[in-house]
Amino acid sequence: MRKLIPLLLFAGLAPSYGAIAYVNSVSCTATTSCATTWNVTAGNVLVVGRYSYNDVGTISDSLGSSYTSLALSVNYATRYQVSATTLASGGVTVTVNATATDAGIVLAEFSGVTLTKDTADATGWISSGAPCPASPASATTSTSTLLLSLFSGNAGGGLTCNATSGAMLAAGTCSGSTQAGQLRYQIAAAGTYTQQFSFSPTYNMGDVSCVLLTLRATAGTAKVQHRVISQ
Repeated sequence: MRKLIPLLLFAGLAPSYGAIAYVNSVSCTATTSCATTWNVTAGNVLVVGRYSYNDVGTISDSLGSSYTSLALSVNYATRYQVSATTLASGGVTVTVNATATDAGIVLAEFSGVTLTKDTADATGWISSGAPCPASPASATTSTSTLLLSLFSGNAGGGLTCNATSGAMLAAGTCSGSTQAGQLRYQIAAAGTYTQQFSFSPTYNMGDVSCVLLTLRATAGTAKVQHRVISQ
């Protein structure tokens, strides 16, 4: 009579990462405040991108949220800040207020993302209309990631602004303003990604600062299948 001998018994949980999703965004110009045009969702992340020729100051919102500063530059007249918060409550619109007038404020909501950076920031600063950064910024991510990139610069009229990657959040400014800026995003799997902003004609863009940063997806758990093999 053959005996049944268990050869393998395995079950457990392994780390996994949820899907990041873009929810909505809005852009406000030449202002100290900006409000969402939709009701936000608790647990999602609200990203605030600001570009200005003034001191960036501090921000607060109508929900009393605490914001984490993800990137900050105060180079001459190319100042910017990227901040974010995990929304503690939802079902309402949110107004973000700044203590200094910004040339532009962009609010963007994402689900499935954390405030934890996956890689170090890639930044650049130039004093002419050359691409920013001079060589493409590069980030190599280890997991599902939200890539955010922003530039802030002095702009003249008749200007065209381009980026090598990412979709623009809401409407950024480029031509016909004394200060230009854009906040872009890309939802990506683990890999290497680049970003570079360029301007044409170059003589109509003065000082420019830019940044590329990465935020990890929300971690979860996935059940590992098990089998019992006997003989």
